[in-house]
Amino acid sequence: MVLAYSGKVLGAAGATALFGSLFAVWYVVGVASPEVLTGWRAFGRQDLMLAALAVLAFATTLVRPRLVGIDVFAPTIIVLRALFGLVALLLIARRLYAPPFAGGPVDVRAGAYIGLAAAAIVVLSAGLDWAGRPRRANPEPLL
Repeated sequence: MVLAYSGKVLGAAGATALFGSLFAVWYVVGVASPEVLTGWRAFGRQDLMLAALAVLAFATTLVRPRLVGIDVFAPTIIVLRALFGLVALLLIARRLYAPPFAGGPVDVRAGAYIGLAAAAIVVLSAGLDWAGRPRRANPEPLL
């Protein structure tokens, strides 16, 4: 029974860590007068998108498909969580590849790696939920 919810718990933890990483220091730019950039400042307008992806990924862990009564709903929610995590992972990887304000030396801090790992955890949690989802013994033919 514990393994049945492990994907959701892991997904909720990853989404929470992803949102929390935006408040951590991602970069220190410059030497003489270093400028500290959190995730909110490092992404420009994409920080809101990253926060929304974290909130949506967290919301997919709260949905209980049996309450809705639609069998197709559970796989759709799992795929959406994987998609939210993958988009966040790509946004963060792009920002790590091309840091902001490349005019001076840029020092990558732990917040960037925490965000990257958290987005990967969201994707992995969707994989766990996909592997553990209930399947029908004899699926009905499509036609």
